Amino acid sequence: MGHVFGIKKGAYTGASQDEIGLVEQANGGILFLDEIHRLPPVGQEMLFYLMDKGVYRRLGEAGVDRKAQVILIGATTESLEETLLPTLLRRFSLKLTVPALRERSEKERKRLLYFFLEREAKKMGVPLFITADCREGFLQYACTGNIGQLKSDIQISCARAFLRYIQQNGTEVTIKKQDLPSYVTSSLMPEKEMIADEQKILTSPFNETYPFPNIYSQIKGASSENSSPKNDQLQAIVEHYINELKESSEKRAEAEPAWARFIDHDILEALREAAFYFKNEFPFDYHMKHLVIIGMHLQAFRKHLLDGERTQRLPLHDVAKPIYREAAQRLADFLQERIHLHLPREEVELIAHFFAPQEDGKRERRSVAILVATHGDSTASSMASVTNYLLGNQVIHAIDMPLNEPTSVTYHRLFKKIEQIHQGSGVLMLVDIGSLVTIGDTLKKDLGIQIMTLANVNLPMVIEAGRKSLIKENELESVFEATKKAFLTLAPERQRGGYHKKKQRLIATVCFTGEGTAQLLQDWLEKQLVETDCDVVIKAIRIDPVSRDASILLKLKEQYELIGVVGTVPVEIDGIAFIPAWELLQEDGKTRLHHLLEFSRPPEKEEDSDIQIEEIPILVEQGLSQIVHCLNPKLLCQLLKTHLPSIKAAYHWDINRELGMWMHIGSVVDQMIQSELENGVISLHRDNDVQTVKTTETDSGIWRPLFQAIEENFHIIIPETIQMELIALGMAQ
Repeated sequence: MGHVFGIKKGAYTGASQDEIGLVEQANGGILFLDEIHRLPPVGQEMLFYLMDKGVYRRLGEAGVDRKAQVILIGATTESLEETLLPTLLRRFSLKLTVPALRERSEKERKRLLYFFLEREAKKMGVPLFITADCREGFLQYACTGNIGQLKSDIQISCARAFLRYIQQNGTEVTIKKQDLPSYVTSSLMPEKEMIADEQKILTSPFNETYPFPNIYSQIKGASSENSSPKNDQLQAIVEHYINELKESSEKRAEAEPAWARFIDHDILEALREAAFYFKNEFPFDYHMKHLVIIGMHLQAFRKHLLDGERTQRLPLHDVAKPIYREAAQRLADFLQERIHLHLPREEVELIAHFFAPQEDGKRERRSVAILVATHGDSTASSMASVTNYLLGNQVIHAIDMPLNEPTSVTYHRLFKKIEQIHQGSGVLMLVDIGSLVTIGDTLKKDLGIQIMTLANVNLPMVIEAGRKSLIKENELESVFEATKKAFLTLAPERQRGGYHKKKQRLIATVCFTGEGTAQLLQDWLEKQLVETDCDVVIKAIRIDPVSRDASILLKLKEQYELIGVVGTVPVEIDGIAFIPAWELLQEDGKTRLHHLLEFSRPPEKEEDSDIQIEEIPILVEQGLSQIVHCLNPKLLCQLLKTHLPSIKAAYHWDINRELGMWMHIGSVVDQMIQSELENGVISLHRDNDVQTVKTTETDSGIWRPLFQAIEENFHIIIPETIQMELIALGMAQ
């Protein structure tokens, strides 16, 4: 009943969410209920109420009437009068009885026989013959399972005949008496009454054009042209095949229902079953498009096996994301169980790529995605909003983590967000504290996406990350290092580790005795330290398990820079991380230790900036060319190169501030041009809280030459509000 009418959350134990039923899905169309007699009396009453009033309710739902209009078709193998309520039965205006195979004429049985044999012949691709006695056997035997059994018996006989053809290297496949199931041969007439040499030519070799791409024939063709094609050539063929098949399926899934006739019935039914069983199991939608793609490929794979080309195997493709590989393996196991179709490892890998979303066009360099995730209701969103406004582009994405939200919920939100924003060049996560510091490593493993994490995020880090991500040539590692440098350069002295020079860093290992586990942990940690952490001291300390007196640690904290405590006795010291011993020996614990060491290291002596002044026009022109819509970046950079030096000198900008203003002015001018082209006037939505610095006539005079040059060259009028906003941003410290 729930499957037909839907389920309301809480209707019964285990009903954890609302689910729509077949009636709702079929609204406006046709609902076919096979084995309708299995619907219990209550469900039958709900069904005839739907037929009478066009109204129904989900299972467990009260007070809500849902409407649906469907054409209803039911089928059953049972007696209608004995299994259906009279009130329901009367509402079916038309009743049809499909006769059993034994009740059909010889002419009709012949048509069915040849129909199934022709389908098997097309699969084989070789001439198929059947002896006269075998033909008569199929026409005369008591086929209790009706058409389904006839089809199955024919497939078994063809398979046995085909096996003999393979073993004997014959030129044709002939179905003989020994190929038939025993209950079919028992119905045969005595052989002396049969014409022994009579044979019926069923079909010629399969010449119908197969309308789908065939990877095996493509690889075979490449191999015939080049006796040993290079692996990258084979990879290119596979890549093209995936895209071609996906494009073909998009059209066929909607516009060409007849595609199913080219796919063997058992493959088609197994894939449809899988779509039903796995619809709530896969973390992505498994729908008709996937069914078409995979069905077409599996048909080609089966034909490849039947052609005897078992040695022609696919090259291993690039590794797909774990979620798609796991789904492909589950589908492969399902096919093995249902239809005994074994898929090699490379075939499973290819199916994983069929599940993955299609990439548009050729692969090109994409920007690194930046995701800010912090505790609180709006901290991450606020930093992202400010940065996106300053850079004039939506480059920063945010996830806020309310303090009462479970980590599992946050993980799911991060998972979905990263899937959405990932462009192929990796993701940089900027987080604050706690579980968010290590969650990126788990996401990296589950998503198969390159993810790097920086903790203790602040606004300068977000701005620098956004600025670097605007340049598509920057890889994830370079964006990571630049953002980390912003943390070390712009963070308060205490955060940068400026006073670490006076104190050695300390990690304390603790247990009940100060020996045992604490000593083992001390030895293990000392082996984990790299050269840049040679200043770290590891000390084994005894902590009373009852009082948990941490006074000895507080004394050590005065002498050393205590950066963390590891052990079997939980210790609470403000501002000091505690890592349980069991966690340290797992991946998440190692990651926490790595971050503790990384962010407590004294900063290395570095240059003020890795960007030279003369590089700014080139970098800005490259960056703007990727994000603007109407602006000529080259012309703007020429104007800024002429007029910005005097403005920079007046407000004492450093090189990073100057680069940020170049980019911001470019994005604002582009928005003004676009607004005037679309609306005839410049009308931009601006944040009223940005202008917090008072400007003077002197400031306006400093900026006026630049504004005039922009207006003359781009044929726009810069509104006074936008002029004041740019001046205020230039003055802000």
